[in-house]
Amino acid sequence: MLRVKRDQIRAIGEIASTVTEVLHHDAQVADLIAPLQRLTGCDAIMLASRNPFGDVHRPICHDGYSPPLLAFLHRQYLSCPSYSRAAGNLLPMRMRDFGSTFYQTQVYEKFLHPAGYREGVTLVLRGAGEQVSGLLTMNFEHAQQADDHVRDGLDMVAGALGRLCDLSTEPWWLARRLDAAAAAFLVDASGATLRVRPHSGHSSVVSAPQPEAIAAARALLDGGAGHGRELRGYVQARDAWHRVHVVITTAGGQRAALLLVQPDSLPFGLTRSELDVLTLIAMGMTNKDIGHRLDVSARTVGAHVAHVIDKTGLDNRTSLAACAVRDGLLRIGLLL
Repeated sequence: MLRVKRDQIRAIGEIASTVTEVLHHDAQVADLIAPLQRLTGCDAIMLASRNPFGDVHRPICHDGYSPPLLAFLHRQYLSCPSYSRAAGNLLPMRMRDFGSTFYQTQVYEKFLHPAGYREGVTLVLRGAGEQVSGLLTMNFEHAQQADDHVRDGLDMVAGALGRLCDLSTEPWWLARRLDAAAAAFLVDASGATLRVRPHSGHSSVVSAPQPEAIAAARALLDGGAGHGRELRGYVQARDAWHRVHVVITTAGGQRAALLLVQPDSLPFGLTRSELDVLTLIAMGMTNKDIGHRLDVSARTVGAHVAHVIDKTGLDNRTSLAACAVRDGLLRIGLLL
């Protein structure tokens, strides 16, 4: 039976609603600190998300910890036996729950006791698929503060906090807004990809992004694609085309590229050659420059331009360039 005080129920509701607002980009992660403190009465708090690319944690909000203790909690603490025990327990773990031997550990003697903390809570957070997504730590100057009401209250908000910290699900809200039908992936600067797990039963026929799409995401992250924080276009996958949308995002405090991929045909009945010419027009090239780039004659390029104007119904090269950039009528491979 849950032992939650009446005044804690309001804080629990506020935490749940704030998580939703953060995921919808209507609130800041730091807005969670106050209701978490009201729920628990803690004197120090850290919420950290786990980066699945590198299996490291990074604080996304914190209050009350000194810089050395904060650094210890999201780095060295992860290799301590007490963290391993907490990771194997679904409930929040207090110091007392580890047994009397905890008070002889390096964690307590070197870091917590000198800081004046006599009790603490470790809650290993889980996201989609019950995978570890983050870590919540709290410490208290008075041991009696971390009672069973606090532990049970934290257990009630653990799911929401785990979802917030899960890098594989948080970007789904953004993906759903941009293109709900597309397959969504996170890409880091090294090119490692992570499938974004939807909150519903959504599925896509795209199981993995094409190398050109990953390269575009990396280029956007590096600032080398010349398109700011967003890039749209097409990549060819064997005999089919994929529409690609790349957006730079901050998921759980980590900078990454959100890559949306959706099978699609080229608009206006364009051929690959015509898409190539349109892409290079958008890059400001003349027919002669385009011919050199594509290894065709300027006359052939002129014929392609005429066909594109006829198919799109646009008037001139300036209109073609504006349409290509605005609507993502670009072949990604030519931009890299």
